[in-house]
Amino acid sequence: MILAPLPHRTLGIRLAVLLGVCSFGLLFFVQGCEKPAAPPSQNANSEDGSETSESNEGNPDCHSYIDNAMSMLEPERLGISSSLTPAVGLLNDWTYKCGNFDAKPPVLTDSQKPFFKKYLGEAQLAKMDLTRFTELDGKFIRDSQLFNGMMNAAIEGQNNDRERATAAFYYCMNNIALVTDEKYVLPLSPYEICILGTGSAEQRAWVYIDVLRQLRIDAVLLRPAKPAPFKLLVGVLMDESIYLFDPALGLPIPAKEQPADAILIQNPAALADVYQSPEILTDFYGEYAKDRFSAEELKSAEVVIMGRSSEWSARMRRLEDSLSRKQSFVLFRNLDEFEGDPGFISH
Repeated sequence: MILAPLPHRTLGIRLAVLLGVCSFGLLFFVQGCEKPAAPPSQNANSEDGSETSESNEGNPDCHSYIDNAMSMLEPERLGISSSLTPAVGLLNDWTYKCGNFDAKPPVLTDSQKPFFKKYLGEAQLAKMDLTRFTELDGKFIRDSQLFNGMMNAAIEGQNNDRERATAAFYYCMNNIALVTDEKYVLPLSPYEICILGTGSAEQRAWVYIDVLRQLRIDAVLLRPAKPAPFKLLVGVLMDESIYLFDPALGLPIPAKEQPADAILIQNPAALADVYQSPEILTDFYGEYAKDRFSAEELKSAEVVIMGRSSEWSARMRRLEDSLSRKQSFVLFRNLDEFEGDPGFISH
């Protein structure tokens, strides 16, 4: 779903938000679903829920609800030795017995709503306000664990975020073969793309962006306002720069300086470098440059945030805050300002 564009402060790039894509080639409109009925509160006499919170502090079940649910939602188990409905049921047991969701619902505040209404429709806003976990949330948690495992496998031995982002890119490209003909592109979720090991350039970009989220690195899709099959780049936001990666070629856009002994491109070019030296793109693409982004076209590129409403919701933030240390996967990314972080959209 393309939403109202937001001018970039320096690059003049338009920002759009793609919510919860369920298939490639389709912009996802969040499925309408009824708000699950809340079980009766365990502390009906407490107005602020403080008594419930205190009683949960020493309740061993509070940890077991989450630990068991996360175990059941592991990609190696879900659908094989465990199923989705019981796992989500455990999470919802936790919400009212331990998570204090009834006394303090994880919903958008009055101060947040004007901001989100600029970018989200009513259906999406309703989805963000759910106070119980859904099966879509359960699948998102499974996917997050998968991407966390991919991230850990990809970045071994890397020393900084730029090296880790580059290694993760090669890992994703090497494990997802490119489907070049649009008529053979299947409408798949990121999990299904990884299972089949094939996808379009945009699908490969989607998986890469999800893997980077496990590193808490923001990345966006850059594409022209008028769709073109190979005019597609991933912009990775690091070190006050936007580094460019081509998911169709499976290669980073190369910076001018590269290690002399490198076989693969190790130093990705930043968007500012491409603006300053447009030949970076023309030299890299050669005779195919006319079918790829030029530096001038990048100035008016559409910027798409790819993700699902689950990861932007307050309920997922509370769940992530309650994970044990062994559960190191990332579940939440704030779109708006939160605890000093300006948020993904501002970033």
